[in-house]
Amino acid sequence: MQSRQSQNLVVTIERPHHILATENGYSDILNHNVEELRLETIQVFTGPQTDVNALQTCIFKARAGESSKTHLILYDRIEGPQLKLVSFAPYYDAPGIELTCLITIVRSNAILLKDVREISQRPSALVTSDYPYHIKMVGQGFTALFGFESAQICGQSINSLICPETDILRWCTMFQNACEGQVDNAELILTTLAQNLNKVRVVCTPVVEHGSGPIKYVLFAFEQLEAVAPSSASQEAAAEQSAVSSAGEQSGVVSRPESPEPCVERSKGGRGAPYAKIYPRRKAHEERSELPSLPVKVTLELIEELSQYTLYRAADKIGVSATALKMACRKLGIAKWQCKRRSPPPQDNAAPRAAEAAAAPP
Repeated sequence: MQSRQSQNLVVTIERPHHILATENGYSDILNHNVEELRLETIQVFTGPQTDVNALQTCIFKARAGESSKTHLILYDRIEGPQLKLVSFAPYYDAPGIELTCLITIVRSNAILLKDVREISQRPSALVTSDYPYHIKMVGQGFTALFGFESAQICGQSINSLICPETDILRWCTMFQNACEGQVDNAELILTTLAQNLNKVRVVCTPVVEHGSGPIKYVLFAFEQLEAVAPSSASQEAAAEQSAVSSAGEQSGVVSRPESPEPCVERSKGGRGAPYAKIYPRRKAHEERSELPSLPVKVTLELIEELSQYTLYRAADKIGVSATALKMACRKLGIAKWQCKRRSPPPQDNAAPRAAEAAAAPP
């Protein structure tokens, strides 16, 4: 008997999606006898909590040659509703055979978003599954472990916790496994707000918003194991960060404002080339905490590099609005954006006419 981690079956594209075949080596799928399944439709796995529209949409995508993957609540014959990670792909049994859909059902360890608050009483962080992996909220004990207050860390990337001693490959693999629907854990060295190092057991759990759909979040749970002495690389990084903070204080740069409007500041005093800092404004669909971790520093050299683009294209390149970039230019004494790459001027017809006149016989 094969491993029951995943189970495959083939169904028709057209409704009601008859089950045509099941993978050899299985006696049952979700406790349904495979011999009986070949007389059934895909509806045998559905119930009141199943998103039937999402199920049918994924099957129809296979008709267009598109593969897809989503979480669905499917019904086990004995155990009832279960959250499964289901993949759909176009399938041809043999040349000339009508297109069907191959469905792969995999056990998922994902939890529902509504259950996160109930299990996040220990140090934890709810993180978006998309880059740059913003922290949406933190659980009890997070501040005591890492030193970050909720208002400081929410909206920042979970990568704020990594340091030179962190096993980046294991960190990324663990996160990727969670995004694939599986719980994973590792012992890693992470940093605190005070640049102290802790060896921590990290458990990543996938989170879905509803009973169907992709994994939207990953829940990080932390358990402190021991304090770790910083390496020379960490000490150098901490010294560099301290130098940057001191330079910011000398130049009069203030902390990120809470205003949703774009804020542009010019360097004050200090040494070095002048610059302006842009604090990108909060988008209408973002919460107040969802802001980039660092402001955008605009220098004359950067403006020179971007001058080959239009104002809007240049602003998009550095992730700010055109209005904010225009304000930064004015802070640096540039009254108007000058795009160096311009379209060639239209041909003047006077020169060809003059050549024709010279070539004409007297």
